[in-house]
This record gives sequence, structure tokens and C-alpha cells, in this order.
Amino acid sequence: MNLSAETGGPTNKLAARQRARALSAIASVILLATCQVDRLSRPPPPLPALAVAPSQLLDSAAVGSIAPATATILVTNAAQGTLSWNARLAVGAPWLALSPARGTAPATLVISLVPTALTPGVYRDTVIVSADEATGSPVSVPVEFVVRPCVVTSITPDVQLSDSLTLRDCAAPHQVGGVARLYGVTTNGGDSISVVMSSAALDAYLVLDSSLAGTALPMAHATKLRYQLLPTAGTFVIEATTSAPAQTGPFTLSVTRPHAPNSPDSLNQSRADSVSAAPLGGVVDQTVVVLGATVSDVDSDSLRIEL
Repeated sequence: MNLSAETGGPTNKLAARQRARALSAIASVILLATCQVDRLSRPPPPLPALAVAPSQLLDSAAVGSIAPATATILVTNAAQGTLSWNARLAVGAPWLALSPARGTAPATLVISLVPTALTPGVYRDTVIVSADEATGSPVSVPVEFVVRPCVVTSITPDVQLSDSLTLRDCAAPHQVGGVARLYGVTTNGGDSISVVMSSAALDAYLVLDSSLAGTALPMAHATKLRYQLLPTAGTFVIEATTSAPAQTGPFTLSVTRPHAPNSPDSLNQSRADSVSAAPLGGVVDQTVVVLGATVSDVDSDSLRIEL
């Protein structure tokens, strides 16, 4: 019995160790599987969602205007998490600029549209906003920019109006670096007008021409235009601008036809001493008589009495 016990002992111990190892391996597999199941059952982190407004940009400017037009695009996260974005231009138009070009939502993207070097027409590009690992990315925002010709406002003498020059006005056709407001006067030919521009905010300057073309010398230009003859039928353009570039501010403009002087009043006649009256239709025994009257003119012209 002792021999049998000694013979079976090592075998039993070996089997026990093998069973222990097998149980340990099973436990490890179960533990690993449990960890993997736990990892699979945990939801992934939420994805951000890119949202951009508005969906398109439309703007306009006068040809040659100095001030850029501006618009804004709002970039937001329509879901959870952190959304980092960047913006670029599809075409890379030189008249269009973005600021800033990247950031974290929510943010405001400022769009600048610069008309200075553009001729009249329609210009287009697209702003593309992207966000890595975000739903709804990228977003395209079409941009349309209309550069319009200078607008000529029709007026009829006699008129006095109040207006203002801004950097968004069109470029002055005859004054390099200046902005202008333009007014059209239609004539049948042979009319005359006087034009006066007044302002405490800027150095007023006037140009009168038969067209908007700045390539030829204008008919007249000065700080004030008195009795300008409009020799032919058609529309003549008054260019209200400044003698110095890029000046802005309010002004008044007066456009009038010539007026006849007012009838004289306070008529009087006296003897040579200018005191003693000479009766109307009477006789004086002097070789000198003094005649007087009060004269006035709505155009502030110089007047004299003719006898």
C-alpha cells in the first residue's frame, strides 16, 4: 500500500497542476472576454455637427468705391463635443477676404468684399467651411458680389438739397482718389445754370460735364459754377466731389437758373446835398441832383443802377 501511494502521488500532483493551469487560463479568457464586452457596450463619444448660417451671401457696391462691403457667417456646433473649423475660398478671388480663417465653434467669420479695382459686373466665389470628424462637413456658402455703375440722380432746377459723401459712393470720374455724388440736369439746349456746393466738413469741388467719362476735360470745374451754358439738348452731369482725396461728410447743393434782379425800391431824388428833396416832375436851380434806390438779386450778383 505504501508502494502504491508513492507510485500514484507524483501522477496525481501533475494532474492537479494541469487542472489548475487550465482553470487559470479559462479564468483569464473569461476576464478578457468580460473586459472586451464592457468595452463594446460603452457608447462612443458624440460627434460634433457643423452648422453654418446664412446659406449664401449677396452684396453690392458702387464702382470704384473705397470702403469694403462686409458680411458675417456664423459657425456653430449643432451637437455635442468640441468643433474646430477652418475656412477657405474655392476660387481664391482677390476681392474676397476671410477673417479669421480658423477657430472653435461658436464663432463669427467676417467676409470682406473689396470693390476698389473691379469694373461693373457680377463676381462670384464660394466660402468652404470644414471641420474634421464632424457631421455635415464641409459646408459651401456661395458668394455673389455685384459692382454697379455710378448712379446719376435726376434733378430739376431750381433746387437745393442736402446730401452726404461716404466711402461707399462711386469713384469720382474726374477726381482721382475721390468719391462723388452725381446729379443729372436735362436741357433742351441754350439753358444756363448756376451750381453751388457748400460744406463745413469737406473741401467741396464741382465738375460739370456732358458724360461720366473721365478721359476728356470737363466743361467746367470749380468750387462754384456760375451761369454755365448748357449749349445742346441732353443730360448734363454735375459731379459733387472734393478737391482732396477720400474726404467724406454732409453738404448742400444748390442748382438754379439765372434770375432777373428784383425791382428796385426805396426810390428817391434829392438836391446836391442829398438831403433836400427834389420834387417829382419839379424844377431845381442846381446842375447836380442825387438819385438813389435799393436793389437786390436772389443770385447775389453784383448790381448797378442804370438811368
